[in-house]
Amino acid sequence: MPILARAFPVTQGKDEMMKFIEELTQLRASEVDAFYQRFGVSHEVVFWQETPHGAQIIVCTQVADLTEAPEIYARAEEPFESWFKQELLRLTGVDLNQTPLGPPAEQIFEWAAVERKGSDASDA
Repeated sequence: MPILARAFPVTQGKDEMMKFIEELTQLRASEVDAFYQRFGVSHEVVFWQETPHGAQIIVCTQVADLTEAPEIYARAEEPFESWFKQELLRLTGVDLNQTPLGPPAEQIFEWAAVERKGSDASDA
């Protein structure tokens, strides 16, 4: 399953971002579950990062389909989707109706452990 990674600049500070996260996880958890299921997301993790150029969040999302889901998401106008996109626009300045995958990112490195059949540490 593809992993989508993107970094969003934060314009409103960590306190505002944490209020948004709290609303997602405590007040709107069932809406969040339905939202991710609608777009084929199986896992998402968000990191806060302070940089010399300002704060950003780094979002890594495991999604089933990166071809159709972004277009459908950009057009989505259901109440939760509209609220979610408006909040991210307010917090980051990124309009997910225009760039549904977030700020463009280019994968430049990948490493994965290789599982070798018939070998283990005692074979050395």
